[in-house]
Amino acid sequence: MALQFDAPMQSVFADWPLQAQAIGLSNQPTAGLAAPIPTRVEIAPAPDGSNAYRCTIAPGDPLTYSGIRAHVAYMRETAHNNGGAAERWYRWDMFFPVEFDAVDMLSVCQVHDTPDGGEPSVKFPNFEVMVQGENLWFWTPLHFVESPGGTQVPRYPSGNSRRVIRGRWVALAIHTNWSNGNDGYLEVYYDNELVVREWNSPCSYTDAIAPYWILGLYDWEHTGLAHQYRVWYRNAKVYNTGHAAHEVLGVAPRNPEQLLVSAP
Repeated sequence: MALQFDAPMQSVFADWPLQAQAIGLSNQPTAGLAAPIPTRVEIAPAPDGSNAYRCTIAPGDPLTYSGIRAHVAYMRETAHNNGGAAERWYRWDMFFPVEFDAVDMLSVCQVHDTPDGGEPSVKFPNFEVMVQGENLWFWTPLHFVESPGGTQVPRYPSGNSRRVIRGRWVALAIHTNWSNGNDGYLEVYYDNELVVREWNSPCSYTDAIAPYWILGLYDWEHTGLAHQYRVWYRNAKVYNTGHAAHEVLGVAPRNPEQLLVSAP
């Protein structure tokens, strides 16, 4: 298995090939490594006492690229086989505090397209994890088509939603073959359970560069947050070749009969 990116997210930002964005700032030093944005994107103790990457958004935050956000983006993708397939595993841990109450609909993870030159930058992400109320939703575009003139493509929830788990760390993983052809697939693991499994269908645009990964909070409606939101992340990894899920998650999934080993 080829490990492309490994960020424990428990000490400093100095070794992360990331871009931090929050409160109107986009923080990416010349070395291409992120620096913290105090009170919004930083290393801080989680409720269980462990240090981790903490993101915070609050009422009154200024817009950052047309949304209220506090997140980091992994920006090191370089190729996509000129619109062909690109297999990836994305794996991370997430902690919602007990008091987390998502009155607003928020994004907590995105895998975002990288538009080709001259294309609009308003296409929906290839994949997104949304939270509102008691539900965690897994979203993809309905059709992976280019959008001349900025035409939006409707989104839809992939698979089933799951209830938000609060008060402890939860492991998540995405396994995909980013492709605009019938060899595309998408699998999502939540708390070590396979919750989304979509095969033999497009799951990416035809962009020359593969999508980039974003972890953190994002409110794109920016109509005014109900209150402050805060989530912690750690152990972010990207692999660029496929293996069984237990190698990525570190444990066997709870439903191994559905485990992807090779294409069905």
